[in-house]
Amino acid sequence: MRLINTRPADDAASLTASLAQMGHTVVEAPLMTIRYDEDADLDLTDAQALLATSANGIRAFARRTARRDIAVFAVGDATARAAEQAGFQQVRSAAGDVAALAELVIGALEPAAGWRAIWPARWKRPVLKSAGPCFMVPKRRPNCPRPPPPH
Repeated sequence: MRLINTRPADDAASLTASLAQMGHTVVEAPLMTIRYDEDADLDLTDAQALLATSANGIRAFARRTARRDIAVFAVGDATARAAEQAGFQQVRSAAGDVAALAELVIGALEPAAGWRAIWPARWKRPVLKSAGPCFMVPKRRPNCPRPPPPH
């Protein structure tokens, strides 16, 4: 079968190789190009964790800081592997389930430490709506009430 792989060029090779091993003819035709914002303001003050929804989000974050001591919560296993490959030591995966990611983060973060998580893929937008508006990626610490402690 002839297939088209539309993943970004940096991410296409492994899928193309896997499909070719299965006997498929694969044409790579990326539909997007990943560009990194090298000037993005990255304030990690009081950050307890990095929420990652893609390997590209991990790569972008890793390019902006040498810190690898921050916990990473990845939505899926491929994103978790990218975090590990980038040198992060504390990596947890939600196995591809965004609701499970929310529960994982809510259960693991310490309310007294600020409930702050960084989500580079969604700069300045709410991270976990179910956890309230204080899971943000602000340039400054959000002025939010503390959420109740996990049950």
